[in-house]
Amino acid sequence: MYSIDYDISPARDVLRRLRNFSSAISSEVYAAVHGEIHSRVEDDVLELLAKYPAQDAVHPFSFATEDSRRFYFAAKRLGLFDTQDWDEADGGWERTGTLADSWVVSENTSANTSFISISNNAVDEKGDEYAEAVYGPDPVPGHEATGWGDDQAAALDTILDHVQEGLLDALEEAIRNF
Repeated sequence: MYSIDYDISPARDVLRRLRNFSSAISSEVYAAVHGEIHSRVEDDVLELLAKYPAQDAVHPFSFATEDSRRFYFAAKRLGLFDTQDWDEADGGWERTGTLADSWVVSENTSANTSFISISNNAVDEKGDEYAEAVYGPDPVPGHEATGWGDDQAAALDTILDHVQEGLLDALEEAIRNF
């Protein structure tokens, strides 16, 4: 019998090193996503998304429906809204900070997919989440007229740019450290 043997051990070793390389890089990049990238997104959210419009609500306030307008004023008369007070000094409603304080940044990383999620879970006096009514995609006309969400698309683009920069920085660092 005639046979030729090839020693493929070096190729196997290269594949093993590549697998170790990939695992080491992934670990460092995922750590950055859960660490400094997460922190940067939180900072951006506070600076770009959570800020309140400069102007007070435009009056007369335009409600989504006539029923919602009736409910709001009936609830105010009955004292059901203890978080909204009229500020006599400046002639406007005092903002509670609830909407700005309700932003949450989370991430989900796995071998097959990775997400950074930004959400707002603000709840009103009835227990309903209301960020969507303020920011959209189909906001209450009075909130939209006040300026809520005006710069949201640009803010999200900026946040995405910062995430991409952070990912590239983490990848470069992981490669240098390997």
